[in-house]
Amino acid sequence: MYLTFYGLNEKPFNTTPDPKFLYLTPGHREALAQLVYSVRENRGFLVLTGEVGTGKTTLLQAFLRRLDGKAAVAYVFNSMLPFEGLLEYVLEELKVPEPGSSPAQRLLALRRFMLDRRRAGQSTVLVLDEAQNLDVPTLERIRMLSNFETPTEKLLQILLVGQPELRAKLQRPELRQLQQRIELQCSLPPLSPEQTRDYIQTRLRVAGARAFSTSSATGLRPGSPSTRAGSRDASTFCAITASSSGTPTSGVGSGSTSSTRPSRRSMGRHAVRRVRRRHRSGRCVNAGSWEPSPPRCSPGSRSRRCESRPRSFSRSCDICATSSCHEQILRGA
Repeated sequence: MYLTFYGLNEKPFNTTPDPKFLYLTPGHREALAQLVYSVRENRGFLVLTGEVGTGKTTLLQAFLRRLDGKAAVAYVFNSMLPFEGLLEYVLEELKVPEPGSSPAQRLLALRRFMLDRRRAGQSTVLVLDEAQNLDVPTLERIRMLSNFETPTEKLLQILLVGQPELRAKLQRPELRQLQQRIELQCSLPPLSPEQTRDYIQTRLRVAGARAFSTSSATGLRPGSPSTRAGSRDASTFCAITASSSGTPTSGVGSGSTSSTRPSRRSMGRHAVRRVRRRHRSGRCVNAGSWEPSPPRCSPGSRSRRCESRPRSFSRSCDICATSSCHEQILRGA
């Protein structure tokens, strides 16, 4: 892989929600702080929304770490289950003993569990990811779970996490009772071009990379389409770019041991740079001399490509008058 090529300790651009790679923009930092505070204050319903790939699940993993074992958490990522399936999943996640077989017995077992947690100084948190897929009847029955409370505080904090469609669904008239119980709503914006560069540098630094230019390493430029997407888009783009420019070449099938080498595309870029340096300095591969280069062609010359123009150099060598100078360098001469 490209780890040895770039000097990394681990892959920096996996799309798994590893919280140590979390990049906190001001919006992410504010949302994380609000979620932690709301759970510690035993608030009822919380809502977190964001576009696809903006880091919601990674933020959730960091949020669960911040609780420091002070809350019993049921994290449900399959929102396509019916309510009975969700309830069964929650009881299993919380490790509720003897939940019973009927819906009433399961609800009573959940209430006993939450009261025991409260006496022990812990909260109970239900996290529903991809909540935009929940239908209205299921959301209404989830609202009924928030009725578990004492005269002074809520026994269950419910966090709904989803895409912007979740906000639109919660605005329906039939869910107006649920709307009144929402005490916190957070939204994660997509990354700006500057934040995208910082995001990439943060992940590279966590992965053990040395300091270098993000633009030269990934091909990102300010204002390009790739820099105006979510964090997952940036990770996917960088992973593909790194793999294409730093994939190790091994002698598979030939009995040779594997070795890490630059890709053909990367070698080509380095070769072109060497050609330009040699022509600017006057050193030719064929002649082997350090004579000063003749004057560059004028901007209006059409007989050969002007050496002063970007990404171009003379087709024939100005020293040895042959056309094989740059070709030998490209071959590694």
